[in-house]
Amino acid sequence: MNCLPNWLSKFVWKTYRRTVPKSAKLFIRRMKNRRFVKKVTDMYGTEPNEEIRDILEYLPSASILNFPYAWTENVYKYESDLHKYDVLTDDDSGFPYVILNGKKCYFPHDMSLNRVYWYASYLNGVEQHAESPHLYLTSEFDVACDDIVADCGSADGNFGLQIVDRVKKLYLFEPDERWQEPLRKTFEPWGDKVEIVQKMISDVETNDTVTLDGFFEGKEGPTFIKVDVEGRERNLLEGAENMVLSGIQWIWKMRT
Repeated sequence: MNCLPNWLSKFVWKTYRRTVPKSAKLFIRRMKNRRFVKKVTDMYGTEPNEEIRDILEYLPSASILNFPYAWTENVYKYESDLHKYDVLTDDDSGFPYVILNGKKCYFPHDMSLNRVYWYASYLNGVEQHAESPHLYLTSEFDVACDDIVADCGSADGNFGLQIVDRVKKLYLFEPDERWQEPLRKTFEPWGDKVEIVQKMISDVETNDTVTLDGFFEGKEGPTFIKVDVEGRERNLLEGAENMVLSGIQWIWKMRT
């Protein structure tokens, strides 16, 4: 449906939600997921871990394959919660946006209204749920007012938007071109404390990549790093060797 005009995409999605029986939706979901589910279950075989067994049992009917947990059904309901976030359109630029944490969060031009609905609900209803393994912050683990934050893999900037009022400085590292203009619009009100870096965090310095050690050389380094870099965590850490060693040395001095 992403190839449809926004108004038609919204109409098709609403019609599907309201007219297709729940049992039929479950059947469609199982058929859509069957190859992936078989591949995963074959890989694990007889799994002794109880948590993994529960996931494998739930996987065939999972709405969101990368969050195969039964609690998601109570949080992310296609029938009632999908329109939790109203999608609006900026009068000047035409960019779609939703209100997250009382602030405007902009999305790319080429993202359909249906996709924006789903994306906003998914990020804030499922990904950042208290039981989610992808939860960034908790009451015990949070940013402080004097923190300098490096958001490595910011995408739409939902994490940065959550903390921007509470930190000293925020660096947003996002290499994807389609997110650059939405990010600039989202963080325009905080231009004095937010810097957007269109480069991939890595272990080498090139035209398209940057290391944390190299980027923060001569600058006040980050005190809080959020990492969501699509499997390139090792590269990021290897490119932050000096930063990590300095942090370990500082902690050791504080303890001794």
